[in-house]
Amino acid sequence: MTWKTLKTTLIEGNPFLRFYVDEFETPTGKRGKYYYHVNGYTDGFVSVFVQTQNNTFIMTQEYRYLFDRVSLANPKGGIGQSESIEEAAMRETIEECGYKPAELISLGWIASANSISKERMHLFLGRNSVWVGQKLDEAEEITVREMTAAQIDEAIASGEIWDGSAISGWVKVKLFLGL
Repeated sequence: MTWKTLKTTLIEGNPFLRFYVDEFETPTGKRGKYYYHVNGYTDGFVSVFVQTQNNTFIMTQEYRYLFDRVSLANPKGGIGQSESIEEAAMRETIEECGYKPAELISLGWIASANSISKERMHLFLGRNSVWVGQKLDEAEEITVREMTAAQIDEAIASGEIWDGSAISGWVKVKLFLGL
């Protein structure tokens, strides 16, 4: 049973986020409004778990303003207007953690907040990654940490990793790798 979209209105937008309201009608005739957000140029962002040649993972630490605390997660970021998803994944990986994967494997996508957003997290595993140097954006202050799979599990259990996209992505990475 799908809902019929009667009208879509952009409420506010900038290069990073757009906020919309849809007027809709259900199959039973009920009408209403649905508010949601979409990423700036695309419907999503990329998220990469970076695995080194030693089978460790490169995680990123950075301050997150909205929660006023440091976040431990994996490299992730927006997809540029003229970029493919794969190009964005490679760019964000090099920018944020300074490692370049020899192989980039798509693990599909995850809806990050499916009741309020059309955002998709496009998940990748970057394998056999080697250090090439960070190329941070002007506003980024990111420290990298090399961790084993067990250390990532411990950090999730202890609450040190509290980023929802990192936690859900890690589940898919572990399943893919058979960990």
